Amino acid sequence: MLDERRLVEIAGHRDSRLFAPKAIAIFAAAFLTIILFGLTPVTTRIAGEQIDGMSIGLIRSLGAGLFAVPLILIGHIGGPRDPTGWALLLISSLGSFAAFPILFSLGAQLTSASHAGLMIASMPLITCTLGLIIDRRKPQATWYIGAIFALAGEVALVTMSDHGADTPASIMGDCLVLGSCVSCACGFAAGGRLASRISPLAATLWAIVIAALVLSPWSAIALVAIDWASLEPASWAALAHITVGASIVGYVCWFWALSQGGIARVAPFQFAQPVVVLLFAVMLLGEHLASHVVAASIAIVGGIMIARRGYGAAVR
Repeated sequence: MLDERRLVEIAGHRDSRLFAPKAIAIFAAAFLTIILFGLTPVTTRIAGEQIDGMSIGLIRSLGAGLFAVPLILIGHIGGPRDPTGWALLLISSLGSFAAFPILFSLGAQLTSASHAGLMIASMPLITCTLGLIIDRRKPQATWYIGAIFALAGEVALVTMSDHGADTPASIMGDCLVLGSCVSCACGFAAGGRLASRISPLAATLWAIVIAALVLSPWSAIALVAIDWASLEPASWAALAHITVGASIVGYVCWFWALSQGGIARVAPFQFAQPVVVLLFAVMLLGEHLASHVVAASIAIVGGIMIARRGYGAAVR
């Protein structure tokens, strides 16, 4: 006669076979998200060949808002129901979907796609730092060690620019991208608390709509100033990816994967994003990866992985 432990093991194997298609769908959604997010620095650079960075950021917010409104109406997705929820929504919207796309688009025009991608890699560390401050938690020593490694990688990336005569512009671009990461991390911190009050999808879509409404006056001016007839197919494809691919499809797939697969299983996919960015920068833009960029990427990604372990222990 089978004992209780053996029955549990058999049931576990059956469950794993039963939910194997769903597990594949979850990891496929997470992988698609990383691809879409990893393309953003490259497509921003491509669009920047014909459109200025401010206009790209405004178009990204407005375009995402135009797609988010029908989803809210069709799905009858409600927003926050109390003043605290609306305050969190405003912070999330302005940080993640208003300030971030504008600062990032401006910075991406002044630096390489590989630099921008590695700057974005630091966002989980910034978000974790804000989370520790808000939750008043003390991280373990591994968190500090990882943070030091990641910070050293960021400093090396900014100061050891590989753009030659364009070094001042590259430093300015790196700082703008880093500023966009800080603003987005603040938005993520507020959005995470808002998602516990409403669904993650509702928090995302409503934040996109609020940002689009706030930026609509400047977006209208930018739309009029652009010579749309002269845009090349590559620019149109880049704008489509930035507004729909990264801002709508990417976020929806990511939040669905997190909700279905769990943060602990799905979140580590983020560590592959810097590698994806570097590959796309080399293949699509022909960027040269200097030795210090490779070393900085190892320090940043490795430091974030170490810090994550310390942060996870603090949360537990």
